[in-house]
Amino acid sequence: MQASRKRAASGTCTHHWVIATPNGHISRGICKHCGSERDFENSETERLWRSRRSGRKEPARNGT
Repeated sequence: MQASRKRAASGTCTHHWVIATPNGHISRGICKHCGSERDFENSETERLWRSRRSGRKEPARNGT
């Protein structure tokens, strides 16, 4: 594990994220190799469902 932590410090770790079970908009992920932490956004399904229910169209993501 010590070698993995050294790789993380030097920025050369190829992360293998273990992501917590979804509970809200964000889930915490921890690299099983180096211990780095990062937040991951969960599915946008809830946002899309709300926009369809309200009858509003979501703006195009490509700016058109």
